[in-house]
Amino acid sequence: MNIVDRYKNQHKIILSLCSTLDEAAELGVNEKDMASYMSVLKTLDDILSTHLESEDSYLYPNLADNEDTHIQETAQRLQTQMLPITDVYKAYKDKYILVSNILKDEGLFLKETKFLTEALYSRIEKEEKELYSLL
Repeated sequence: MNIVDRYKNQHKIILSLCSTLDEAAELGVNEKDMASYMSVLKTLDDILSTHLESEDSYLYPNLADNEDTHIQETAQRLQTQMLPITDVYKAYKDKYILVSNILKDEGLFLKETKFLTEALYSRIEKEEKELYSLL
């Protein structure tokens, strides 16, 4: 399996987990479902942290040195656009690693979850349509 296929497979898993979070957010947060919610967040973190680190530290810098100027420019443009999403995710993870932070302000948690999942959907769509299609 080549690297692009591996990233695409990871994207499928990330999208599925984001969908699960979105569905749970639609129902609202309650204490009895917190264990399953935290399990989804942990699984997302396990995959997404590694995925983002690999793309941000390996894929984008290597493509920025590609012989094809279109690939270089696309990689540089997308990396500039995508880096803030990594920061958003890290702040989200750090804040909501504790159940007490979720329960303290459920409305804010749901709002920030929706913002995060939309950012991830957007990032994945752009990468697959604009970058991976070039490789």
